[in-house]
Amino acid sequence: MITNKTPSKRPHLNEIKFKNNTVLLRLLSSGKCLSRYDLATQSGLTQMAVSRLVKGLIKMEICYEDKHYEVKSKLGRRRVGLRINPDGGYVASACLSAFSKIVAISDISKQKRYSSEIPDSSLSNPEDACNFICSFIDKTFKNHQLKRTRLLGAGVVVAGSINSEDGHLVNAPLLNWNDFPMKAHLEKKMNCSVVVENIADALCQTCPGFEKSNKVNPKNILLVHNAAGMGASLSIEGKIFRKHADESWIGKIPLTQDANSSTAIKTLSSVSSGHAVLQETKVNTHTSYEFADCLNLAIIEASNGNTSIQQAFYNAGHSLGLALFPLTVAYLPDWIVLAGPTGTNSFFEAGVRDGYRKFSEKLEIPCAKIRILKTSYIDASQEIALQKFFINNNELDVKLNLI
Repeated sequence: MITNKTPSKRPHLNEIKFKNNTVLLRLLSSGKCLSRYDLATQSGLTQMAVSRLVKGLIKMEICYEDKHYEVKSKLGRRRVGLRINPDGGYVASACLSAFSKIVAISDISKQKRYSSEIPDSSLSNPEDACNFICSFIDKTFKNHQLKRTRLLGAGVVVAGSINSEDGHLVNAPLLNWNDFPMKAHLEKKMNCSVVVENIADALCQTCPGFEKSNKVNPKNILLVHNAAGMGASLSIEGKIFRKHADESWIGKIPLTQDANSSTAIKTLSSVSSGHAVLQETKVNTHTSYEFADCLNLAIIEASNGNTSIQQAFYNAGHSLGLALFPLTVAYLPDWIVLAGPTGTNSFFEAGVRDGYRKFSEKLEIPCAKIRILKTSYIDASQEIALQKFFINNNELDVKLNLI
């Protein structure tokens, strides 16, 4: 529910409360049962501050005391555990790509309660898709007698170019969509706040260390999302670097070639994308849905021992690995993360590692660790919604106190 909050006369105190609540919600969102003492120890806050904040969270039904979890302290005092109350709030999530068209409603314990495939009949244009999402949410809350006011917000991820400032869809090539005010349209119909991201940026926000860098987690991440085309997201010190609204910038990188040549300059996407894999295997597709089906079939065939398809994935990954070292040598990210149906294929991954190693072993420069991220698009959408409207939401108390 979108609300207007009266400005506080002591904004610095509200800011402190917001930051401290964020810390506690992050800890409780792990799913573990934690006592007030645990929360104080792990957060660095005083037990008095924790008790005061927890009292407010219990009042808002965000968490509850688990009487079955009691631990005696050394002084003989009983410590009662606290858990997230699943019914304390909900977020909606949706993913819109050729590979995944789903809308879901999850509770604040990260459990998906209800979900639905978005039918092809609602994907001819972005307005129809948004209307289906809103209709599903309305019907689900009504049919299951859920409090509509407990819908904290929604997250939507799209395979394409999104203006991160206003959530405006610039284009979604595989869906054949262009120029639509997605965030504004959804917020008007849903009457709650919505965050819209391209897939690469959404996936990057699910990586370990995002917004909580420490000695164990990476601070800087380059995520390469490889499905039909290629996308990338850059996280610096746990924050998305939002210079580009279009995730596909990495695929547009030109490969080494004489600029005066009369032939078209090859791009990274032309040799390392899912399209490149299918072209090498001589598979022709005419629609985005045909492409998704064919690529999924190629992935299955590779895992079943088809050596020619395995080689096609390896070659595409090797080309990417060769390009990644000069691309990242100045930035030196802690991790290079591979994501998406093409990027997480084991033969593609092997190619990336071999191509990257070919450069890095010859130079006395520390190289980034290569990691695989298998987070689904709908899970990434759910995560950005929970991060935005639950864990990091300083308007949470306003929304829930209106119930």
